[in-house]
Amino acid sequence: MITVNDQGVTLSSGFNTASTAIVQKVKPKVIAEWRNSRTLSNVSVSLAASDYSDSDDPPTLGEGNIGDFFDVRQVMNGWNEQTFAWPVAGDKDVDGNVIRADGTWSAMPEKNDGTLEFGWRGKVKSNSSGVFTTPPIITATFDQEKINYIEVHTSEYSGAIKEYTLEYKNTSDNYVAVVTNHELAKGTSMARHTLSGGDTIDMRGVRLTIYKTQNPLDYARVNEITPIYETDISDYVMTFSYSKNRELHDTTVPLGGIAANTFNMNLDNTGHEFTIGNNKLYGQYLAKDVKLTVSLGWRTGTDPEIYEYVNCGTYWVDEWKNHSSMNVAVQCRDFTRFLIDSKIEGGFIVRNSDGASAMRQLMMTANFPRADFEALFPYQLAVREDGGVAHYRFNEGAASGGLTSGATPINPSTGLLARWWILGDFDPLSREALDESMVSDRLLSSGISGLAGKEYISYKKSPNAVGVSTVGNDAVNITEYPSNEVTEYYHTVIDGYFIPPSSDNYAFRVTIENGGFKLYVGGASSKYIYDSSDNLEKSRKDIDSYKGELRLSRWFNDTTEQPHTVTSIPLLANQPAPIRIEAFHVVGDFKLKLERKIGSGSWATVADTETTTDIAFDVIGGRDDYVSANNYSSAIRNHGVYSGDPILRKPGGSAGDPKDLSVQFDGIGDFVTIPYDESIDMTDSSSENYTGSFSIEALVKFDSYLAGEGAYIGNMDNAHAVYGSKGIGFIHTAAAHGVKLYGVSGAQVTAYEASAGVNNVWRHVVGTYDGSYLKYYVNGELIDTQTFSEAPALWDGQDFLIGKSVDSSPADNKFLDGNVGEFAIYRTALSANKVRDHYYSTIMSEIRIHPYLFGENERFSIAGNIATGDLGMFYFDEFGKFRYDHFNRLHESEIPQHSTSQATLSDSTNIKSAERRFELLANKVTVKVNPTISKNVGISSIWRPPNSSLTATKITSGVDISDSETTEISSDNTYNPPWEVSGGYIKIEDEIIKYDSIDENYFKTLTRGQFGTTAASHAAGEMIREVRYFQFDWSKAPAVDIRPPYIAGIEFEDPPLISIDRFRKRPYGGEIVLSATENIKIEDSIGEVVFIEGKNDYTGVSYFASIAGRTISDGGSIAKISSQSSAYSESVRKYGIKEVTIDNRFIGDDVYAKRLADFLLDKMQNGVPIIDVQITSIPQLQLGDRVTVEQIEQLGISNKQYWVIESKINYSGGVSQSLTLREVV
Repeated sequence: MITVNDQGVTLSSGFNTASTAIVQKVKPKVIAEWRNSRTLSNVSVSLAASDYSDSDDPPTLGEGNIGDFFDVRQVMNGWNEQTFAWPVAGDKDVDGNVIRADGTWSAMPEKNDGTLEFGWRGKVKSNSSGVFTTPPIITATFDQEKINYIEVHTSEYSGAIKEYTLEYKNTSDNYVAVVTNHELAKGTSMARHTLSGGDTIDMRGVRLTIYKTQNPLDYARVNEITPIYETDISDYVMTFSYSKNRELHDTTVPLGGIAANTFNMNLDNTGHEFTIGNNKLYGQYLAKDVKLTVSLGWRTGTDPEIYEYVNCGTYWVDEWKNHSSMNVAVQCRDFTRFLIDSKIEGGFIVRNSDGASAMRQLMMTANFPRADFEALFPYQLAVREDGGVAHYRFNEGAASGGLTSGATPINPSTGLLARWWILGDFDPLSREALDESMVSDRLLSSGISGLAGKEYISYKKSPNAVGVSTVGNDAVNITEYPSNEVTEYYHTVIDGYFIPPSSDNYAFRVTIENGGFKLYVGGASSKYIYDSSDNLEKSRKDIDSYKGELRLSRWFNDTTEQPHTVTSIPLLANQPAPIRIEAFHVVGDFKLKLERKIGSGSWATVADTETTTDIAFDVIGGRDDYVSANNYSSAIRNHGVYSGDPILRKPGGSAGDPKDLSVQFDGIGDFVTIPYDESIDMTDSSSENYTGSFSIEALVKFDSYLAGEGAYIGNMDNAHAVYGSKGIGFIHTAAAHGVKLYGVSGAQVTAYEASAGVNNVWRHVVGTYDGSYLKYYVNGELIDTQTFSEAPALWDGQDFLIGKSVDSSPADNKFLDGNVGEFAIYRTALSANKVRDHYYSTIMSEIRIHPYLFGENERFSIAGNIATGDLGMFYFDEFGKFRYDHFNRLHESEIPQHSTSQATLSDSTNIKSAERRFELLANKVTVKVNPTISKNVGISSIWRPPNSSLTATKITSGVDISDSETTEISSDNTYNPPWEVSGGYIKIEDEIIKYDSIDENYFKTLTRGQFGTTAASHAAGEMIREVRYFQFDWSKAPAVDIRPPYIAGIEFEDPPLISIDRFRKRPYGGEIVLSATENIKIEDSIGEVVFIEGKNDYTGVSYFASIAGRTISDGGSIAKISSQSSAYSESVRKYGIKEVTIDNRFIGDDVYAKRLADFLLDKMQNGVPIIDVQITSIPQLQLGDRVTVEQIEQLGISNKQYWVIESKINYSGGVSQSLTLREVV
């Protein structure tokens, strides 16, 4: 349901009255954008800087790109906004933080093929005040055009500009200021500038001078400078209609397809304003792709006459048609037309993706703005993308290990976890030996003194013993196998976390006797508690697939006790550092001891209280403590430490994640401490995460109320207003629930609801601070807003506590009795929409993560296949945004957007006429399963070239080649061996040149500087090397994990005889450029021949080239049927069998197929009434909205719920609207 007008303001009550009145006055608004940067002619863009102080400056500033990316010409290519968030090391995001590889940025492609939008990025940073000492100037010229607006677009994600001067070039070739020293507000990425009070001006160019960036020490980015000629043609509109229709599968269930909207209108042309080719007014502009923004207005005031408009959509013209009746018919489509008309070169593929993320990626390949794509994403992804700096899921032991909430609950404990394997005799023919021989990180015992003849150490095998490593008060001080069952030939892995008692430099020492070891410290390490029910070491998977940084490796037989010391590492107090020891024992006495030294202190055995088996893992991380001197990093995370006896692996509260778990606190002494760090101090202006606003968010289930002030998550020094002075925290008592925040004066402000919090159900709670207001949300709804008139008190030194409150009323600590499933800290104030969407993503049923989503046809077809396989709806809405709604969003009662009625229809008020039809959709549903999607094959060859070879010759003696020569190049020999006479490529030094033909020894009709090389001058006698260019499809497609080319002429020749000049790989094919190297011999003007593929008959040697990869294919389907039995089905008995079959390549497992089949059968088995109604108009209705038909007396309908599956609005002086509605079942 549309709730705002075309200006983004909430629709007034006057609009609702006017649009439902019996007598209405309606007025269309159609804005035509006749010219923009894409439709200008003879565009030339250049870059310079004023007041150069150094002659070397202009080339540096003038390039304004990296390689062939970020070319300044992209500021006039017709794409206004940023698509992919392209990262460049050292750039800053919109909040002023240096970007990092945190999963929110898109990897740059290998090459710029000209199809993607990058915009321009300067090469010179602004200074510490954000000012350019030498301002870059972008100048664009074009054929003279009428222009009345100029828009300037900077990046929404990085390099935002702040201050600039904009000028236009008039017909006298003089520059006239449009705005001088104009400033963009922070967070704003676009400004539209009106010329001379809205007048149209003839101009020949524009010039932009950039003075400042929003953030200091940043690189400026400009996405587009777009001169626009735009007019309101509403007065010429005679009639128009627009249709919103979802292309459904074989059902009318409002899901599983794409909505492609159309708009048609007739314009009055009695004055020849729209006669094609006529220069009188608009005739010269009539072309395909003119952009039209359409809205309808209802008169809400009469003195003066006031209209309030509601958006009808944005469209692009397909066809203008002049009629002899002096009107012009215009046919248009929405942005989906650009998807239908475009095919992705090389295809499209994503892996391990939800449907919405894949759709967004697909749309961005069509240069659709990332910021204009809306959907519900999996909760963890949403936290990361919305500014999360720390996120705790309490899924330890399951998130990546594949364990479920049915796994045995465990308790974190002091000490480290130890697993033991008894080494048997080695069998080289065993399955384990064969498997391990193919694993790159295997631990191989053969070749180690004393272990010859013993088996491989396989982590695929279950340990023989599991326990905590603690001996007495020592974390690791081991002298024997557990229970003393064996005395020789065993292996152990001991891991967990070391908790530094103070901030300092730490050295570690391992003592080993009669064995060997590896010590890892830092990195991700192994962090999942071993699950005895699964009984496999492989369950201990790491989010980063990384054991940690290898510090010591003494993987040999120390027959006597030997200590080995690692270089000191800087560690921070109470911030867990992953640690892991892999060790083996042969025969004789065994000793394995771990010691540490703090600073210049003495060596001491690591105490059990300084270690823990598990932590509250921060899955995002906002801390950067990398120290290059000793290669240490904690993986940029702020992990929490468990205290008391909490229980892990309890069922979680997020329905969207089937593996979601939680931690259970007993209300007595269980809690988590997240040690203070600047990266999670949202009040510290020196923190790289500081923005001046912040949010905290949690998913909690309470078993009882908390006493005192009731704080259960936060970093307040004291929850009682009398005793506290700083921090933020959530509260939950029998009298109130909310969020508290201390101001700099020490005053406490609370946004809350003065009623008892709800127990025994999961609650999604959010507290936000935006610099002015403190807001509290529960389950997506805003509960309270409090003005915050001062800055927050500094959080310096305050740990975050989960499950515990420091509370002096009375003077003791309070603890949470219940479960916590999620906790996140953000560097931004989440908007109400984001809070709502986060809540929806926790209550909505599973958002499926597909192993692969792919396609090779036009984007529209790919999008349709993904939507069907995910049972989602993809559409372009009335506000110019693409939306993707997963079917759970449309059908689950917890989501009010679709579970509650948006409008009421009745034959007594707004229904003019109605027809009803009954459709039996299906009483048997078959969903076919494609088993190859989720389980692909290994690496194999996917391309081999045809038989081909390369040779060389030389430039004729005495004939130099200039860098501008395009006619011919004379060579010594082109006939022995023979060259491609009908055209090909050659390489001279570093330049590749295309030639169209050979005439005797001349390469004719030249195109210089091919494949990214630069035209250059070449001296007589330089070698001319043959080049082969291959474009190909993979033999099986699509393919992933594509390996570099393997070419015998490179791998087996020393020195290499072949060079790879370009290799581009895509899901469905690729291209490669190969050239002969300068190592090829030339004797008596005859060049040696080197084969790419084929046999050299002279030497008898066979050559080959190959590219290998992992192919994903539709290798057949297996039908998995969910249907009602005819013996028990009332529907089948009455109507016979009517079957719907869904055959989609992305439905890859039985469980998912059964779930979809059951869902569809439930919605379709008993037949569904469909009604077509003509109504006065409810222009706010959108596809998928739920409406109530209060009464249609003649059809016997009363108080029924329906989905809107089609809407058409016609205007011809008045408005009529027709709806197709499907009854909700």
